[in-house]
Amino acid sequence: ELWGFGASRNPVSAEELERRSVELKARIGFEKLEVRLDPPGLKKSDPALTINLSAIAKGYAADRVAELLEQRGMKNFLVEIGGEVRCMGVKSGDRPWKMGIQKPLIGLPGEFHGVEPVIELRDLGMATSGDYQNYRDVAGVRYSHLVDPRTGFPLEKIEPGRPTPVERLASVTVLAPACARADALATALFVLGEEDGLKLANEKEIPALFILRKEDKNQTLRQAPSKTWQKTVNN
Repeated sequence: ELWGFGASRNPVSAEELERRSVELKARIGFEKLEVRLDPPGLKKSDPALTINLSAIAKGYAADRVAELLEQRGMKNFLVEIGGEVRCMGVKSGDRPWKMGIQKPLIGLPGEFHGVEPVIELRDLGMATSGDYQNYRDVAGVRYSHLVDPRTGFPLEKIEPGRPTPVERLASVTVLAPACARADALATALFVLGEEDGLKLANEKEIPALFILRKEDKNQTLRQAPSKTWQKTVNN
């Protein structure tokens, strides 16, 4: 909300962003929220704490639609909500569902650069988290919508005139039986970055594909799959 990616999208100066980010960092964190399952309930230890579910909302919605279709006896279907996917069974002719992962290149808002790669899915959810669609410019500085909770700052902050990394993580795609889980994991792995994120994905056997890009759009995208990615896709 502070960085302009929430509901209000109120413009704030770059100086105010950085000053308030340090102040508000002390007021965030899942440890300030208690969860009770029976009966369901949430309790905040800090009255100022708010909850944003955008990291799993689309995946959760896809799962709920899939559940409704299953309850009505449907065995073959694909649900897509805002790029997050939940599929069951096969297409007509006993063909697997084929899904393309968008090339994570930064361009004009809504600009489409094609897909790479195309994978086959069956009875799985798929979600992608990246920095290439949702970002904003404040006083000439580009900020990604993905905020690292360890620092309170966006993962990508590119100031004009400063050198940029030769290569950076652009998107993470995760496969899981539930799309909400894939949605949450894709965001978490992206925040961790290629090295730590890939390490965690391998330790927890999470099918994940990390895609990295260079500043030069003509350069080939690099893919870094987890150990279980290809096995899951092929199955």
